Amino acid sequence: MNTTPVLEDEKVLLTPLLAEHFEELYDVAVDPVLWEVHPMTKGYERDVFIEFFKKALEIGALLIFDRKSGKAIGCTR
Repeated sequence: MNTTPVLEDEKVLLTPLLAEHFEELYDVAVDPVLWEVHPMTKGYERDVFIEFFKKALEIGALLIFDRKSGKAIGCTR
């Protein structure tokens, strides 16, 4: 039995975050506005984002893709 979570509807697809998703997710994370209410307010800085990403991998975060564009739009823990 495959226990890898994949969640989807007509708008989004959530799949397990993998190491190879780093650049694609960082492309989203570079917007400082996204981090204004996050405890890691400097997450848009690459060295800070690296730590965020490592932790996300450790806890099994999910990468969120926009179904229309096929591009990553964020992640959820």
